[in-house]
Amino acid sequence: MNLATLRVESMGIKLIDEALTRDYTRSLALRSFAALSVEKYRLLTLRFLAYLWKAKGIERLQDIRREDLADFQNVLHTQKRLRDNLPLSQATKAKYILAVKSFFRFLLKRGLILYNPACDLEVPKQSQDRLRPIL
Repeated sequence: MNLATLRVESMGIKLIDEALTRDYTRSLALRSFAALSVEKYRLLTLRFLAYLWKAKGIERLQDIRREDLADFQNVLHTQKRLRDNLPLSQATKAKYILAVKSFFRFLLKRGLILYNPACDLEVPKQSQDRLRPIL
């Protein structure tokens, strides 16, 4: 299952409803996230939830466990890009994890979950070898 091919908008995901999505994106905007970042976080979070629904059969936010997040992180490490079949970059993996962590912080602050299963997730380090030397 490739995360990029999940059609999250039309799946009828039970994990999240439209009002919750609106509240989440509004909270990101209030935290001064750029409009493109808000949309990217929304999309990555929906892909994560679609993965939980399709691969794990999870239908309620309260049923998500740390083990499910570890499994998702493993999927990210084995995932290939659609355009060239290369592994996902460290930056892409980091964006997924940051979006998931942000979503769970939002849920915890809203009182929709009792504990944050994403609190221990580690964001992959981005390699420094892509930086060009400044002359």
